[in-house]
Amino acid sequence: MNLLLDRRRLLLGLAAASTAAAVPVAVNAAVASAIPENPDLLALADQLDGAIAETAAARAHKQAVINKWWWEWPTAPASICDGHAIQHGYGDAEKGLTGVTVLASGDVVPARPHHLKGVEWSAYIETARANPDAHYARCVNTSKWLASRRDDCLKSLSRKRPKHPLSETARAELQALADDYGAKAATAAAYEAHCERVRKASGYAQAVARDKAAFDALAALVGAIINTPAETMSGVMAKAQALAAWEAEPMHIVHVESWKWGAALATEVIRIARAQSPAT
Repeated sequence: MNLLLDRRRLLLGLAAASTAAAVPVAVNAAVASAIPENPDLLALADQLDGAIAETAAARAHKQAVINKWWWEWPTAPASICDGHAIQHGYGDAEKGLTGVTVLASGDVVPARPHHLKGVEWSAYIETARANPDAHYARCVNTSKWLASRRDDCLKSLSRKRPKHPLSETARAELQALADDYGAKAATAAAYEAHCERVRKASGYAQAVARDKAAFDALAALVGAIINTPAETMSGVMAKAQALAAWEAEPMHIVHVESWKWGAALATEVIRIARAQSPAT
């Protein structure tokens, strides 16, 4: 069997699949009874519509939670903010309900236009520096960090210095600094508690878990369908439906190419076409 004939049989097989789709159900059933399809593949294919529906429902639910609770998320008090997080992903940058960095207004931090070059990039940087609140998230000091700074000040006050005691002015400054850090730590703790209350009330974590579980289940199902041998063109069409569902999935991370499905699917079509076509 040469490559040209294999290609011819592949095309014939695909044509047979298209024809089969247009044949009345009763005729299709008669043909299918002659060569039974792999029952494992059929069982997996039967789950595809449900998996697709759950993935869409889970994603819609997560988005509904975001839409409802986004503006319920508290804005960090200015007293615990310290400048702006110029670099995206900065550890203490102010974040919203979903964990993305946000502006002081609550809007998502706009993406930096890295496509700009030369003069245009310089102009953008100047604009951003002139109005940082519209371009960068603020740095938010945590209650833990503020409390640690307060404790450092108190330790300095309590340290024994028989030869070089602190002056009254220095002690007063350290005490004032400790009091300031302590007040800010309390403010930060209240803000963090508020964030946690909103997070729990929103059910966002559960929505994310459901979305991830649905996505993982769909990915696993598509992979299982692709890797289960087909005996007829009906099975091949079931695999094509699974691939179409995966390609339509906007959040797919693992590309179907990594499953090496192309060659495997072509081999199955050729095998089935050979079995159903007279030798030439």
